[in-house]
Amino acid sequence: MKTKTLNLGLVFSALAALTLASVHPAGAQNGVWTTNIAAISPRALGAAATVGGKIYMVGGGTYSCGVNATLQAYDPATNVWVNLANMPTARYELGATELNGQLYAIAGNPGCGSAAQAIRAVEAYYPASNTWSNKTLLPAGSWGAGVATANGKIYVIGGFTNLVYCYDPVGNSWSVKTPLPAPYTFNFGATVVANGIIYVIGGSPHLSSVYAYNPVTDSWTVKASMPTGRDSCAGAAVNGIIYVAGGFNGTSNLATVEAYTPATDSWSAVTPLPYRVATASAAAVNDTLYVMGGFNDSNATVGSVAAFTPPVLTNIVVTPANPTIGTGTNQQFTATGTFSDGSAHVLINAVGTGNWTAVAGMPAAKNGPACAAVNGHLYVVSGGAGESSVFDYNSTSSSWSTKAPLPGNYGYAGAAGIGNKFYFMGGCQNGDCNTPGNELLIYNTLTDAWTSGASMILPRSLAGVGVINGKIYVAGGRQSNSGAGELQVQAYDPASNSWAMVHSMPVARSQCGAAVIGGKLYLVGGFDNNPAAPLGSLVVYDPTTDSWTTKTPMPTPRLSLGAAVVGGLLYAIDGTTAAGAGTNLVEVYNPVTDSWSTGVPTLTAHSLLQPVVIGGTIYVAGSGPGNTAITNVESYTPHSLLWSSTSLAVAPINTNGVATGLTIGVTTITAMYGNASGNTTLTVVTQPAITSQPVSVTVGASGTTTFTAGASGGALTYQWQFNGTNIAGATGSALTLTNITGGQAGCYTVIVSNAAGTTTSSCAQLTVVGINLYAGLTIYGSVAANYRVEYVNNLGSTNWQTLTNLALPISPYLLIDTDSPNNARRFYRAILVP
Repeated sequence: MKTKTLNLGLVFSALAALTLASVHPAGAQNGVWTTNIAAISPRALGAAATVGGKIYMVGGGTYSCGVNATLQAYDPATNVWVNLANMPTARYELGATELNGQLYAIAGNPGCGSAAQAIRAVEAYYPASNTWSNKTLLPAGSWGAGVATANGKIYVIGGFTNLVYCYDPVGNSWSVKTPLPAPYTFNFGATVVANGIIYVIGGSPHLSSVYAYNPVTDSWTVKASMPTGRDSCAGAAVNGIIYVAGGFNGTSNLATVEAYTPATDSWSAVTPLPYRVATASAAAVNDTLYVMGGFNDSNATVGSVAAFTPPVLTNIVVTPANPTIGTGTNQQFTATGTFSDGSAHVLINAVGTGNWTAVAGMPAAKNGPACAAVNGHLYVVSGGAGESSVFDYNSTSSSWSTKAPLPGNYGYAGAAGIGNKFYFMGGCQNGDCNTPGNELLIYNTLTDAWTSGASMILPRSLAGVGVINGKIYVAGGRQSNSGAGELQVQAYDPASNSWAMVHSMPVARSQCGAAVIGGKLYLVGGFDNNPAAPLGSLVVYDPTTDSWTTKTPMPTPRLSLGAAVVGGLLYAIDGTTAAGAGTNLVEVYNPVTDSWSTGVPTLTAHSLLQPVVIGGTIYVAGSGPGNTAITNVESYTPHSLLWSSTSLAVAPINTNGVATGLTIGVTTITAMYGNASGNTTLTVVTQPAITSQPVSVTVGASGTTTFTAGASGGALTYQWQFNGTNIAGATGSALTLTNITGGQAGCYTVIVSNAAGTTTSSCAQLTVVGINLYAGLTIYGSVAANYRVEYVNNLGSTNWQTLTNLALPISPYLLIDTDSPNNARRFYRAILVP
């Protein structure tokens, strides 16, 4: 293929900080490409972006410079492309990106022309109404520029310049940012990936350079170069990994695919495309990379679409297995994932991946329904208008069924699932929220029947609800339609069918997000008495102490939001701001670090949410913007490695897999990525203490004795010593000595060890005694005279042995042969030595 102005590089933006992705080492990833995807209208040089779980393909043209304004959308669930309203300005070599649920088409080329003919058009498409609107023009015309969304803003990079422009949707205005630190590079494509960073990869002429832009610091850094220099390529990100497919290397079109892992700044080879292609477009949805359109080797436009599914994670192993650490010390854990292609990769920190996906819609529209999970099913009950229908979503079969209706018409009620039962409490009867109810209605999912439970102490609607240790906690809410949020918290015990008041919240609130982490109730956002001033505060209730604490507030104050917990992290989902508009936002709180992260993919605008978690996936049902009733249901599986500890009091664990021992005990450490997880146990101990010291003993020769020591501390090891020297094999809590001799008399101690340190016992003395008859002789002579004392065992022997030499200390002197008890007989003589 020849190239003139057809040199497409890549721009990738990323969302910051919270999620994690797998690390793929050098070497091929044996993912799978499929081509049985519905074809698009043949085109090249168009732009693609993912909006609301669908891929939108807009604009493009032919090698002979023909341009179009067509817009098509692809739904992976049906494998169908549909034609939508044409873009107002026909063009190719444009950029496209998603922002706040809209598709933006920016800049481009109206036909074969020079840089002077680049256009400034910025047009936004609204999927809900199938309409376009014009936005503030780009400050300067551009084509082949990179377009990406990060931090809630759109960035336009390069395009016959190295300038960077930033679009703020709030003010519908543009500003200039730090330029790309390279000569002008043009014809970038754009897509959104993980980690708050915009990656500029490749470009004309067949470059391999990689630059990373941080929109928070407005700065650029150089990253590892792509192995194959290329332009006219397509790319997107799946699960935090950037995939670059096809393109032109200066000689021919390519089928090769390479993957970049931002977490390790490294590249690896990937299963190649089924065909060679350049100037194609790419987007990702549902963990799948789609490459569509482009030029073939004859420079003809194609309608082909190929889909790549990366290797799927099937298992996680956490190491080390079942370690023990001391209080005040740390343990680094590693999660290794096994994938469907047989490879095994270490999973490490990377950032915000996964997408919100539309699942089968409800049988009827709902607003403000009560939602809870029971036995892997999502139950959606009644709604804000005061109706009684009950829908059951089977997450395994992705299907809905209708159940026995609620005995009454209630909306904006609380809900919880325990065992086989769905609990429905409070709410507004017949849509009238001036007098909320205090009813408790219980649905048995096994019998498809409703019964009544004890009424709440206080009537409530729009309260925060959580289940802790089998009890339901109802916090705050409202007692009238126009009333302020309430402070009171009431708890229901199903075992006794009774309610009790617990400690009130520090700040009154209603329409907040509520979820449970580690046996504590977390409430975030909502409002007190002024919906125009939503709360950002986060408070935590501990039922063991009946007390509240205040934590770091969420970045964006809002009400009518929902909260859900996956992998020990709190997801604050959607809601409305002071302006009353749905935010689409998802912000994530880490209770271990008491910090928030942003940049998780947004969802379609919702409000009055009660998110439900089933198998690591978050489901959101009904409740459209402006309190409208909708059938929509969306799901989100955080494709991220999430660490959690079942007992934060024993040992919390951070996002890097480092656990810190706080108190004695055992906790389960779990690594979770999507629906796959692995775990191990961590035991925390203190330095060992000797609870009973070994006792000194006296024994007879040839006897037996046992020294014992008692110790505390957990996971203990022992090493006995004799006179400070280790005794081989003496590694139990007791030491037994048999057939004792005098040579074993001395000091015995034991060293007790565990992960926290060592402790040495006190000295236990072994004294050896015996009743023996000893032989000897009495020497008479001059004091200080030298004598040699000899012996034989038989008087007939001439082989006298020296027993000792001595200078006579006194006269007479009695010399005892201490070895004589070991001999049947022995004869002695003393010889004066001159």
